[in-house]
Amino acid sequence: MNAIVQTVTPPQELCALRGWLIWTFEASPEGGKPRKVPYYTNGIRRHGTQGSLEDRRQLVTYDEACKSLSNKRNHWLGLAMLADWGLVGLDF
Repeated sequence: MNAIVQTVTPPQELCALRGWLIWTFEASPEGGKPRKVPYYTNGIRRHGTQGSLEDRRQLVTYDEACKSLSNKRNHWLGLAMLADWGLVGLDF
């Protein structure tokens, strides 16, 4: 199966949010479908309470996240969906 990859630039309002991270596929412990696992751009796996002060300190802008991808293979960008933003995200 061939995947189609298309580059899309988010609206500037989303790019400016300090809520961007990177993710990668990791093998499932059960051996099934791989899991999408979020990481901060510093390479540390996202952990703790999502939306906490510690979590938010490690999220970055879109431009910062894009720069961090230049030296990471098999990683993609993601936006942390934080409750106080009032956004809904779909992942197909």
